[in-house]
Amino acid sequence: AWGKKNGRPIYLGEFGAYSRADMDSRARYTAFVARTAEELGMSWAYWEFGASFGAYERGTGTWREELLTALVSPK
Repeated sequence: AWGKKNGRPIYLGEFGAYSRADMDSRARYTAFVARTAEELGMSWAYWEFGASFGAYERGTGTWREELLTALVSPK
């Protein structure tokens, strides 16, 4: 609302779910934040790419599918 009223884009700089939480909770939280930001017209960035919070597992060269799906799936 503020951004539209003032002609300013809003950017949600970073969000992520603690890596010690269970993956189902992490994926639900991630999807909720990403979709809510999008519904509010905000762009966003996920913290982080390839370390413990990340959607990509550098050690194995694979995606954490639950997080990837949460980030890129439509509602």
